[in-house]
Amino acid sequence: MGLYDLDLPGQLFRGEAAQAAEPARHVHLHRGDQFLLDPVRAAGRIRFRCPHRQRRLPRAGFVSGLIHCRVYFILNKGKIRASRMKWTYGYVFLALSWSMNGSAATGICDSQDEYILLLHGGFASAPERVERQHLDVLKRAVTVGLKALANGATALDVVEDSIVLLEDAGIYDAGKGSYFNSEGFVENDASLMEGHTGRAGAVAAAQSLGNPIRAARIAMDRTPHVLFVGATGEATLIELGAEAVEDPKSYFKEYRPPPPQEPAEEHGTVGAVALDRCGNLAAGTSTGGTPGKMPGRVGDSPIIGAGSFANAKYALSATGKGEHFIRRAATHDIAARAEYLGVPLQDAADYVVRELIGDMDQAQGAVIAISAAGDIVLSSNGYGVMYGVGSNILAATVGAEVKYQ
Repeated sequence: MGLYDLDLPGQLFRGEAAQAAEPARHVHLHRGDQFLLDPVRAAGRIRFRCPHRQRRLPRAGFVSGLIHCRVYFILNKGKIRASRMKWTYGYVFLALSWSMNGSAATGICDSQDEYILLLHGGFASAPERVERQHLDVLKRAVTVGLKALANGATALDVVEDSIVLLEDAGIYDAGKGSYFNSEGFVENDASLMEGHTGRAGAVAAAQSLGNPIRAARIAMDRTPHVLFVGATGEATLIELGAEAVEDPKSYFKEYRPPPPQEPAEEHGTVGAVALDRCGNLAAGTSTGGTPGKMPGRVGDSPIIGAGSFANAKYALSATGKGEHFIRRAATHDIAARAEYLGVPLQDAADYVVRELIGDMDQAQGAVIAISAAGDIVLSSNGYGVMYGVGSNILAATVGAEVKYQ
């Protein structure tokens, strides 16, 4: 286990952490099993988190567009010793050596010109089920995401950040806008997968996470596991840096039972798939689940291969009645059919969504998908799916209707 010296400016310490660290301290971080220094990518900024204190510390710009790194540190636990020092350039070289991964920073991921971003805001059974505000937010998210991809951001980062924007909008069944279960509280699900590495993270039945997709990223980056569930899983991710809202009952919108004629499956699960300029793919999905669901019910959104899937060739995200997508392992099945049978990605998606799932009782749903070769696919067994899409040659575009030949 090696010992690395990192000079952290004192003003970055805030909240409870400030009580344990005087300004202008020099922090020694052990490297090894503790993974206290963990590189990630995040458009020209460094993210500081303190898992022991369960606080997320402020972001600070650092050589904008050059270095992307998250520093984790634990105070007063024997892992870090602090002594008064000043900021040095040693941190620059260490961060660079750990982050130069071919796609670490804005402008670094530039091995190809092609990039794609495709988002969805939920299944649409009929034109009257599509609201303008849903499409407006999708267009804004696509516009922001395309700019990041053009500047060299990774597909994984753009998928995560795009879903965060949709979660925060409060108008989809995800994040702030999540529907309550039959007992009157939220249980959120989310998953995230990186295609070229096969890494994945997910969270299910989370009651206090404002951005479940962020928690899924933490599960991926900070643990050897994939899926964390329930109160204990949520507590673990919060300890590792996931942010819980202070008052879930006031943060999440008030429960409004849908009218009897309103299908419960079409309430705005959100998802994203992206291809970056390194040629890498990623997929993610986030939802509050079916309105009025039984407590503890988990749908397809946090299940890798059902709600989300990505490999080196394809990235997919699903929305609809989760039980049917789980039973068919829908997103994995589509990717497998395209890869192993050699059928076009659109045909594979249509067969699974319209034939296999479409034949099941009340099996409404849709899938979005892209390929590393540049295919853009929308498939629905209803009117369509609310979507936003753009690429290096296509400006941000939104819609809902899915037509078939």
